[in-house]
Amino acid sequence: NKCYKGNKCGFCHLPHESRPPTLDKQQRSYLKELPKVTFLKMLLPFVRERVEGTELDAAVVLQLLMSEISVRSPGSPAPTVLPPTQIRIVFERMSLAGLVSTACTILPQDRFPKLMKNELRRVRKAIKAFDLDTLG
Repeated sequence: NKCYKGNKCGFCHLPHESRPPTLDKQQRSYLKELPKVTFLKMLLPFVRERVEGTELDAAVVLQLLMSEISVRSPGSPAPTVLPPTQIRIVFERMSLAGLVSTACTILPQDRFPKLMKNELRRVRKAIKAFDLDTLG
């Protein structure tokens, strides 16, 4: 059973649907001001965790991100870049799709977001096909 009042509920003991985690305007602005490679390095551990922690065939998403980092920072290793605490908390709660969507929002005028979106679509189609095979 779930609470039927949704966001209007003052308090009850029933489970509530939670909103997907999103960055606020100030956090998005902060990320947009960063050098693009710094933002990508910041996102990398969260994407890696989602990809490695699932049975989905989403390794290409991780490979795309890692290759984009190496293209944008040739010759330099990719040290981990820690996000500010509030952004880290949001990233920790985001799904793989949410992280990819964030990357596409922060890096809009680029080929990289298109590649990431296409790969995410492929992963979603694979999930639907798997679900249909499992149920059918």
